[in-house]
Parts: sequence; C-alpha cells; structure tokens
Amino acid sequence: MIKERKIRFADIARRVRIDETKENGRMIDWEDNGFFSGKAVISGDEAEGGGRDGENQRIFARGKEPGHAILAPDPDSVCNLNGPWRFCCVAKPALAPEAFQLPDFDDSSWTDITVPGHWELQGYGQPVYTNIQYPFKPNPPLVPDENPTGCYRRIMTMPDAWVDREVYLVFEGVESGFHLWVNGKPVGYSQVSRCAAEFRITDVIRPGENVIAAKVYRWTDATYIEDQDMWWLSGIFRDVYCYATPRTHLWDVATQTVLADDHARATGALRIQVRGPLIKSTAIKAMLLPTLLGLGVRLTLTGSLTQATWYGRGPHETLCDRAWGARIGVFDKPIDMLSEPYVFPQENGMRVDCRWLRLTDDQGNGVIVRGMPTFTWSARRHTVEDLDSANHLHELPRRDTIELCLDWKQAGTGNTSLRAERLPPYRVPAAPLSWSFSLSTVSCESC
Repeated sequence: MIKERKIRFADIARRVRIDETKENGRMIDWEDNGFFSGKAVISGDEAEGGGRDGENQRIFARGKEPGHAILAPDPDSVCNLNGPWRFCCVAKPALAPEAFQLPDFDDSSWTDITVPGHWELQGYGQPVYTNIQYPFKPNPPLVPDENPTGCYRRIMTMPDAWVDREVYLVFEGVESGFHLWVNGKPVGYSQVSRCAAEFRITDVIRPGENVIAAKVYRWTDATYIEDQDMWWLSGIFRDVYCYATPRTHLWDVATQTVLADDHARATGALRIQVRGPLIKSTAIKAMLLPTLLGLGVRLTLTGSLTQATWYGRGPHETLCDRAWGARIGVFDKPIDMLSEPYVFPQENGMRVDCRWLRLTDDQGNGVIVRGMPTFTWSARRHTVEDLDSANHLHELPRRDTIELCLDWKQAGTGNTSLRAERLPPYRVPAAPLSWSFSLSTVSCESC
C-alpha cells in the first residue's frame, strides 16, 4: 500500500525514502532528494520500447548524443523529415500495435499526422490545462497506466552520397518522452521535451528507403518536474531532420573566459572536439587572427537625441590612418549629418582621438561620454546589421533609436586604394588589451 502524500515544494526540499514500494507488480526503490531522483528496479524491456524508461528517475536518455554546439551542416547534407507521418494513437503503451517498428509492418489502416504538431490539436484526445495541480493523481515516479501513446512511422530515403558518412537523426522537441527505432532496430530513448534529441544512426541506416519509427508517451516521470501553469499537449511538436557529415568532422566548439580578480583583464580558452579517425591526410589547424578589426562596444540610445558635440578630431569623418586633414577642437553637428551618403551603404562617420562626446535632445538633456584618455565613436539611426543587408541608401531604415559605437581603437583602412596591408601603427593587435570610458547623464542645467 503506497502512502499518499501531497506533492509540495516543502516535500521536495526534504529527503523522503519509500522502500520496496509495490505498484502494479513493479518493485520500486527510490529516494526523493529534491528532483525525484533515485533508482528503480523495473522490467528490462526499455531497449525494446516497453515504456518503463519513463518511470525511471535515473534514465533521461538512451543512445542520445550529448549536447554540443550547433554547427550548421551543408544544406545538401540535410534531409527534412517534416510533413505527414503515419500515425496511430492508443490509450496506453501496452496497446501499441505489436512490432509496428519493423519495416514490413502494414500501416495501411493508420492515418496521417502532420509533424511538427501536437496530436491533441489534430483530432486525437483533448488538450489539458492545469495551474497548480497535476493532470493526474501524483505518485512519483510512476505515471498512470492510462498513458496516451502515439506510434509514428516515416520512410526516409538516404541519398547515395551519404554512403561512408556519419548520419545523425534529430528531434528538436517531443512531449514527453519517446523510444526510437530505425529499420526495426532500437536506437534510443529521450525525454526532457523542450530540448533537442540527437541520435547517431550510421550503423542502422542504409542506402535507399529506411523506416523511422517512434513511440511517444504523453506522461513520463519528467512530467512531475515539467509541471507548471500550462496546456498539456503531446507529440512531435518541433522539426525532425537527418544530416550527414564526413567520417572525420568538427563536433563541438566551446569557449571559456576567465576574469582576473581585479576584473580589468581576462583570459580566454577555446576547446575544439573532433570526431572520427585521424589519419595522415587529416589536418587540424587553429589560427589566431594577427590583428583585430577593432575593440569597443555598441550602445542603443533613445531616438530623441538630435545633436552631437565632441572634443576631438573633426569636423568631418576621420579614421586612424585618415586623420591628417582634421584638426583637434570642439565641434557640434546634428546626429543625422554625421554619416556620409556613400553610394554603397557602409559603416562610416567615425571620429577619432575624442576626449569627450555629448549627445543631447532639443532641450539639452542627454548623455556624455568621457574617454580615458581617448576613443573613436560614431552615431547613426540605423544599425551595423542594417548596413550589411542594404544595397542602396534608400533601403536603410530610419529607426527610432540611436546606435552609438564606442571604440578604443579601430584598424585602419590600408595604406593604398587597393586596401594593402595596414601599416603597424594602424593595427589592433590580438593581445591583452585594456580600455575604459565613463558614461553619465547630462541635463540642460549642467550644460
């Protein structure tokens, strides 16, 4: 007999042990340590899709690839599996058609369902909304025997060009858990429904037609953690696709930045993970750029600012290697007049060797920037991304904000009209760099 108890956060915070609990003939020994974690001694048919993985707090995935950086594959190496899938919905996992995952299974009596999509919104069952209550009587880690289950089948044709390549199958979102087969062979299991599930299927896929089958469970032990003020919906609700890579390929890239104790300096580390055999013809190279294009920040300010006043080089546009004709002084100019109307939209309007900059509205209120000692700046009513996407001046949007670029230094444009290599004084070295500035408000009374 299981002792009933109301699931509250106070209960979760405490360690509660239920020993040798018996429910529906399944022996469970588990310990609540804050996330319903523990061990479950249950039937061993998980790999065959028996559904018991969904009641085992130790199991979140089987055969699933670990998370990694998303590296966009070549579009020619991607097979989109969105669209109609053959579908059958039953009241509980035990009622799923026997051997439906096998390639020769006859699914002619099934219907089509659209992927991505929730099955409740396509005529199978009803959506359920809950606020503070669970959608069923809680008894963690167990879920009800009446657990709606969706069986999915889809034929995927593998291109001949994918032979001798690694092939991965990705489900970007499945509610709440599912087992997966390819050509009748078990591939894995996944829950954590809001995260992508990626499986390596190189060893089970073959050229030509392949049958992908999935058994999706509406409830799993993850339901106890995912529960919140929401609609409960089930099925494959995000994109599904296959992609192929060379046998030896870049798998993961990660960076780490560590600030010094004084927060004035930082060190960076880059970790690159390569999968596949490394042979003599495989070359892995890491190269640091010899120079940077610049070092600075971009700020978004209110569009009510109209006037720029600065002490530095001017009055016209200047660059670090194009400043000889500009004098140093105090200059005043409307923000809309700072950029040059070049035929091809490009980043411009910079002013170098600036000590301070004041941007104000018509009443004299705004911000003031002070360099320590100097900085380069530009201000405009469009963004750098707008410049990259525009081919003509009339394509530049006039935004209701001001983009202010503050740079410690920008690299020069080159020492000839052909953009030859920048001379050493006009380079930004890839080395430990330090720069600071102050930013404060200014009002008409203080001007």
